[in-house]
Amino acid sequence: MLIRYFLCLLVLIAGKKISFSQIKDSFFISKIEFEGIKNSKNRLLFKSIESKKGDFFIDSILKTDLQRIKNTVGVANAYYQIDTVGQYVDVTYHVTERKTALPIVNFGGVEDNIWVQVGFIDNNFRGDGSQILAYYQNIDGRSGGELFYKQNQFGHSKWGASGGMYRFASEEPLYFGSQSVPYFYNNNGYTLSSIYNWTRKRKIELGATYFSESYQQVANREGGFVDLGPISFEQDKWLIKSFFQEDNRKYDEIYITGNVLSLNAQQVYNTYDNSWFHNFIVQYKKYFRPRPKTNIALRFIGGISTNVNTPFAPFVVDSRVNIRGSGNRIERGTAQIIFNAEIRQEFFEKKMWRGQLVAFSDMGNWRSPGGRVNELLKADEFRHFVGLGVRILYTKIFGAVLRLDYGFDLHNKKQHGLVLGFGQYF
Repeated sequence: MLIRYFLCLLVLIAGKKISFSQIKDSFFISKIEFEGIKNSKNRLLFKSIESKKGDFFIDSILKTDLQRIKNTVGVANAYYQIDTVGQYVDVTYHVTERKTALPIVNFGGVEDNIWVQVGFIDNNFRGDGSQILAYYQNIDGRSGGELFYKQNQFGHSKWGASGGMYRFASEEPLYFGSQSVPYFYNNNGYTLSSIYNWTRKRKIELGATYFSESYQQVANREGGFVDLGPISFEQDKWLIKSFFQEDNRKYDEIYITGNVLSLNAQQVYNTYDNSWFHNFIVQYKKYFRPRPKTNIALRFIGGISTNVNTPFAPFVVDSRVNIRGSGNRIERGTAQIIFNAEIRQEFFEKKMWRGQLVAFSDMGNWRSPGGRVNELLKADEFRHFVGLGVRILYTKIFGAVLRLDYGFDLHNKKQHGLVLGFGQYF
């Protein structure tokens, strides 16, 4: 009896909040193994769990570790098995992996805007949880792309880093009062960030980007230009980024429960006129699973920036970004509020393939450049698009989701669009 009380005291000193009944007759973990691992390195999974060799065997902690393993990139499913020998327990996690290297095939179209994106991404490059990304993008005949690499953690430290280069090129409308003027837009940049993994769920990222933006007014059919706005200009800028994320999502094959919160603050220095521009974005996602085959996903985005009366405002209304069916860059603003909701209902399952039917609602509002914050709360100015979609999921590859959505404006049936892509919308 004294030994049992002594063991409980040790556990309390160690800071583990467990009940007396969770200590299985004072068993100790003698070994932890992973079976079924081919693409991932063992140390990636050992990083994700709390239990260690020599710890007390505590069932609740093993169950928590099991969910952490399921959340690890490259893991489709897992379960654990125990084997007792005397006062010792061998723990074996049986893991079903899925591929993390997959092609990027993203395409879509709404009126006057067609885009294609092809490339490659691996979310478990070298089996250690690092990410590599390369893609080519074409928007209305204008070429762009990105090269990116992220090392989430160096060895056993809490630090990581990311870096990359990109080119974004498109034709975008800029708004001068009630009239829009088309411009060719180019953004070429180089980025570098450091990552600090505060806890398993929380991380902080600090980074900088050097980029050059250029605008060239699109000539009209007669070969001339309109009087509104400059014909062309180019500016070099520095961006300083501070990012925080707390991720409490739990993954179970194609289903997600829990929530994730991210905060993103950016300061942009313009070398052309030595001016500063600031913006801040908060994003919160919440996932429910009310029934075995049903997933509900909610997203809120709030953003605010320096309120300059300019046609180059940072927050946009766009089918690919926030409101499906709306079109391409149909509106810009210096603050935003966005609400997205999806009901994802599985309608078929066959071996490695799954299918989901989706009903969605996308709504939001923007503050016009130079306007007031209370514009965001005007109900009659909210844009509200609803629609239906379908998802085809291949469970053997991480993130392999073919997405097709059709959305239309509740208040103006003439505004509608079809959006295709790879991966869930959010």
